[in-house]
Amino acid sequence: SAQVQMPGHLKGMKLWSLNPQTGLWEEEGDFQHDWSRRSKREERTFLVGNMEIRERRLFNLDVPESRRCYIKVRTYRSERYLPSEQVAGVVVSVINLE
Repeated sequence: SAQVQMPGHLKGMKLWSLNPQTGLWEEEGDFQHDWSRRSKREERTFLVGNMEIRERRLFNLDVPESRRCYIKVRTYRSERYLPSEQVAGVVVSVINLE
């Protein structure tokens, strides 16, 4: 479809809802792709299926990906962040909540 820019993303696209208790995205239902042509110039893609909505949640239409996140951390002796106050050898722990 012209709406989905990345090749292969159309088949992997899923509907997700954000669980307010856990803070994690949960896959919603079993949806099928359907295409519709409104006119000669416009093509649309739909996810068709049934779902029961029991509470207000945030929804997201997305493709799950396993990517790495790289960070660069610098530590300083004070809040002035001067290069001369940069500290080496500090152990930094990063927590990924996803």
